Amino acid sequence: MKMGAGRTAFLVALLAFFIYYLPYFGLYFNSLTPFKIVHTDAWKKIMDFRRSFRPIREPTPLPEIDFKDITYEKFMQMTAGLSRPIAIRNAIAAVNELGDVNFWLEKYGDSIVNCVDMDTDLYRACTVRELIDYNMKQGRNIYSRTNHQILYENPELIEKLTNNVTYWIGNEPLYEIFIGFESGGSPLHAAFGVNLFKQITGHKKWTLWAPAELPFMDLHLSDDAASLLAIGGRVTYSGTEWLKRTNRYEVILNAGDMLFNPCMWMHIVENVDPDNTASLIIGSPERHFGVKYGWKTSPYITTHLIMKKILIKLYQKVNGITAEKSAVDFLPINNVENARLFDEYIRKRAKELAGGAVLN
Repeated sequence: MKMGAGRTAFLVALLAFFIYYLPYFGLYFNSLTPFKIVHTDAWKKIMDFRRSFRPIREPTPLPEIDFKDITYEKFMQMTAGLSRPIAIRNAIAAVNELGDVNFWLEKYGDSIVNCVDMDTDLYRACTVRELIDYNMKQGRNIYSRTNHQILYENPELIEKLTNNVTYWIGNEPLYEIFIGFESGGSPLHAAFGVNLFKQITGHKKWTLWAPAELPFMDLHLSDDAASLLAIGGRVTYSGTEWLKRTNRYEVILNAGDMLFNPCMWMHIVENVDPDNTASLIIGSPERHFGVKYGWKTSPYITTHLIMKKILIKLYQKVNGITAEKSAVDFLPINNVENARLFDEYIRKRAKELAGGAVLN
């Protein structure tokens, strides 16, 4: 009788172990072999079955602190050594100036940025003036994201956005800027780098998931092994049904706030306009790259990324393939020319993915 009970307990434990670690197996199998099992209907059903045992839950408010109260010791304590996210309120002093549409039109109206149609995902280069006209005069859903050239051409913008926290994180950062209106945002993903995000004007709602939630998330490793992306297309809404059964944090950033987002924390960013002002919503990520940040948050995902990159290099070498440039080949971006080339690369990749189509 005891042997039968022991065997049953062992089988139950083995089944529980298998069900829990199945997503990890799937991620490895998907990215280290030619077989894309996580993109199948069967995989979706398995993941839905796993999540069905979890209750629908509300998001947890993200921990926050006012900038005037923060010190290096408090920052490291609240972020658990750069491994947990926090919001830092009232951190950017120049928000009134930078939040004025006329300021951007007069000073940077002719600056080149990446413009993307949020409905079709088509890109092209456009000026800040064209971007504002698209939205305010034509009523189109055009967003400008992952811009570098405008910042490195105008270093005074970087100076206005930099404070002590930049130096506490370490490593020379990559500066970017996102410009849009209420309909913009970033879909569910996770990046291999630390992000110190500055909210310049308007409001952004951030929803974040710890790497430990990965077994319950429909994500896969990107082909270039640089990030985790949603399976089956973009997930842009934090209220998506299957996400309601996940443990997540939530915060709305206001003008002048910052958010520290650790390496490999999954997130969705939604532009919001609670006051119906139809005004600009601008944010500036400051990205710090390094394997050390990945080890702090998720050794598993970091190892997975490294293995994938090694396999890519090995495959290219064995088959005599000259590797195309990837995003990391442009780092560090420390001059205007590198920034311009990086933005051109982003538009080129978007055009290739769209079969040659561009925003008109």
